[in-house]
Amino acid sequence: MNSNYSSDYTLFKKESEYYNKVSNNKFHQNSIPLKYKLVSSFNDGGTINIPLPTFFPIPIVSVDIDTNLFKNPIVNIEFKSLINYNSFIEIISPINPKLYAPLNVIFQLTRSCNNGSKSLLKSWNYGHASIPYSSNIIENFNFVYCDKHPKPGNYVYSIEIVNANGSLLNPALNDTESCSIMSSTFSATAFESFA
Repeated sequence: MNSNYSSDYTLFKKESEYYNKVSNNKFHQNSIPLKYKLVSSFNDGGTINIPLPTFFPIPIVSVDIDTNLFKNPIVNIEFKSLINYNSFIEIISPINPKLYAPLNVIFQLTRSCNNGSKSLLKSWNYGHASIPYSSNIIENFNFVYCDKHPKPGNYVYSIEIVNANGSLLNPALNDTESCSIMSSTFSATAFESFA
């Protein structure tokens, strides 16, 4: 995370907490200064099996957010997921087993606006090597992203898988793999930037 963004957001949170404490939550929304306002959106993703290989987009989860309240918005994106990876390796030849390439799944974050245009913001890789002869691994895969200064508007932020490849092994091995997203959460929080 960008250090300037982190400092701005920490200061924003402290000032917001102080303002809410002083006001005792009696102020109407329209009377709250812009620097203390934020808009949040949250969504849950369901269980998704990831075909191996796959070369077409698989939607995971998305959120809608309206940033028209702000003049110079910053949108903080946070994605959390629980991934289950299974593999079983069978040795079919006495040749020394070798792993050429591990399982690799590419996640992509996009932003769409109400005029239909779509922007790629960033991508992340999830990977796992089939080192044990058999494995059943459940682990977290999370990331955050700061979308700095998009124009005020209505946006849809989406997470999707755009590519997935299973492990590449030498002919001495026969590998059976599966990968799935057991659960996921996705949130977007917008606030005013005064930088």
